[in-house]
This record gives sequence, C-alpha cells and structure tokens, in this order.
Amino acid sequence: MAMVRGRRAHRKLATRDALQRAALELVRSNGPDAVTVEEICARAGVSPRTFFNYFTSKEEAIIDWDAEIDAFVTTAVAERPPAESPVRAIRAVLASAVGDAMGMDMWQDRMELIREQPGLIGRFVAVMGSVQRALAAGVARRTGLATDHLYVAVTAAASVAAIRTAIQAWTDAPDGTDPARLIDDAFAYLESGLAPPAH
Repeated sequence: MAMVRGRRAHRKLATRDALQRAALELVRSNGPDAVTVEEICARAGVSPRTFFNYFTSKEEAIIDWDAEIDAFVTTAVAERPPAESPVRAIRAVLASAVGDAMGMDMWQDRMELIREQPGLIGRFVAVMGSVQRALAAGVARRTGLATDHLYVAVTAAASVAAIRTAIQAWTDAPDGTDPARLIDDAFAYLESGLAPPAH
C-alpha cells in the first residue's frame, strides 16, 4: 500500500511539473495573454480538468505558491534562535528559501518571465501578500505579540518590500546578477536601520 501511495505521489508531482513546464514554455514564447489553459494541457498531455486539480489559473501554474510554503515560512521564522532579531530571523529564512529555489529546475525561467512579462505582476503581488501574512504569523509567534500588532505588521511589510525591491532591481540588472545577493543586501540595509551605505 505504501508503494502504491508512493507511486501515486510521484505521478502527481510529475503531472504538476509537466503542467508548469508547459505553461512556462508557452508563455515565454507567446506571452501570457496569448496562451490558454487548453494549450497548456495539450502541451502537457493532460485534460483541463486535471489542470484545475492543481492550479486555478495559468498564472498560478507559472508562479506557484501554496499553503504548505506559508506554513513552512511561519514556523521557520518562529523557530530561529531567540537571540536573533525578527528581521535577522526573516533574512536567514528567506536566504535559505531563495537558495533552495535557485537550485530548482525552473527557477531561472520563472524569474526571467517576471522580468519579461508585466502581465504576471498581479500573480507575483498576490504571492508577496501571502508571504507577508506568513512572515507576520512567524514574527507574532516569536515575539508573543498579536498578528495585527503594528510592530508585527510593519516588520512583515518592510521585509516583503525588501524582497520585492531586490527582485525589481534584479530585473533591471545585467545578465548574470545573483538575485539572492540583492535580497541579502536589501535585508542588510533593513538591519542597519536604513543607514546610507559608505561611498
């Protein structure tokens, strides 16, 4: 039975991967507005019904995010060493997460699409909103404050602003620029209290 469940899980991951690849390839070639879910499904060799078992839209297939990632971010931030400031804890968690993401097969394609296709910004903003809520929950747990406390909200919002600004800087940077380094630099500025860098 465990072997059957293992095969089923492997097939589900393979199907998800095939749909994401098809979406990335088609949108990269034609732009998001010119691609339909049906075309993505035809490229992946599955039905539209199967597509909607995994994603609610083509944008979601390209920039994937789910509740399990939110839960991981919240717990990871909450459980960082107590001596770390909340911003330092967030910086460490996101540095690790970005490092893991960069090792994934489709990371670069996703980042390039965000750079090239303004039509994906809405999905990216939605994902950043989810990240912000997850970070706020982690900061609340580590500080004992309510999730709607102003300190918690400002810390999470500033952290997400740092991520978004770093990624925007990366989209305008020369090819080969490391987005993880820009994110780390952005958090270094936050930790310094936004003191101006030395000339």
